[in-house]
Amino acid sequence: MVIKGDRWTVKAEKANDAEKTRLWPLMTETFPPYEEYQRKTKRVIPVVILTPSSRLVLQRAAITVL
Repeated sequence: MVIKGDRWTVKAEKANDAEKTRLWPLMTETFPPYEEYQRKTKRVIPVVILTPSSRLVLQRAAITVL
């Protein structure tokens, strides 16, 4: 994954139903067209959770989010 020029190795996992229920409102708040797209399609839009593969990346990500 590349964010603002920084390249990180991540593990990608499809969110389970509980995780998607919790994350979907955040995703549609961040990018509102997801909600409209979901209404227009019959397929379920998956939510994928990316987990950094190293502790250093976790520390950098936490600093970036703050």
